[in-house]
Order: sequence, then C-alpha cells, then structure tokens
Amino acid sequence: MTATPLEELRNKLRTYVSENGLRHTQERYRILEIAYNARRVFTPEVLYELAQEEGLQVSRATVYNTLTLFERSGIVLRLPSPGTMYQYLMTFQAEQSPLLFCTQCAEFSTYYRKSVKAILAEKELRPPRFTHEHAIICLYGICNKCKKSAEAQKRAIEREKAKKKKK
Repeated sequence: MTATPLEELRNKLRTYVSENGLRHTQERYRILEIAYNARRVFTPEVLYELAQEEGLQVSRATVYNTLTLFERSGIVLRLPSPGTMYQYLMTFQAEQSPLLFCTQCAEFSTYYRKSVKAILAEKELRPPRFTHEHAIICLYGICNKCKKSAEAQKRAIEREKAKKKKK
C-alpha cells in the first residue's frame, strides 16, 4: 500500500523530530495537516487564521516556530518574496510548477504548463558535483491585475492633464 503525500509528510516530520530530540506534539501535526490542505502559498498569519478556523488553539509564536521546523526538515519552502512577510509553500507543490511573483501586489500565482522537473531536465540545469534537494523556479514581474490598474491610473492622469491644458 502506497502512503499518501500527507502520510509521507507526517513520517518526514516524525523522523526529523525524533532525530533532533524534539517533542512530538499534536499541534505540529495538525499545523502540518492545515498547511497541506491550504494547497496554496501562505503566510504565517494566514496559517494561524486557518488553524483558528479549524478550532486549533495555538499562538502565533507556535505557528512561526512550527514553520521554522517545517522549513528545516524540508517540508515547506520559504519563498523569496522581496519586501513582504515570509510566504511559504509545501515543498512538493513548489516542484510541481513554476511560481509567478507580482512585485506590485506581492501575490504568488502558479504557471501550470510545465513542471519544474521537466524544465530542469530540458535545460540541463543540473550543476556537476551538486545534488539538489528542492527546486523552485520563480519569475518576478507584474500580474495582469496590477498592470491594468497601473494603465488605468496612467490614463486618468493623462485625462487630468488634458483637462488642465484646456482651461
């Protein structure tokens, strides 16, 4: 019988906690389940709110500390999001498809056309004498929503300038 991805993550956490002499707590495993079920990029604050909605009474500090533990164990990846609060994604999700980061609204989205593994295989990006554990491809730019908003603002400014010239 094959383990589900969540079971595999629980086993990975169990192994990491045991190997590092840490305590096995129900809160850690519940937070893992909540993060897994989020199925998207999340901040510690979003994860805290999801935990509260699930009836898990934990502090923000517990969520932050647990995310650090998850990051060290390779369960989640902290995403490179300049100028914003840390954002996280389950490692297995990060390897499924490239991420797109809007530098205006600081939102992540996913580009589903190709998997990261397929892109790495195509481009032969595997450096010699190096075994990678995880791979993320993250493109930075401006999402369509922000682009349209900026264009609308630009048009509004141009209309205002035109009105002032007429006066």
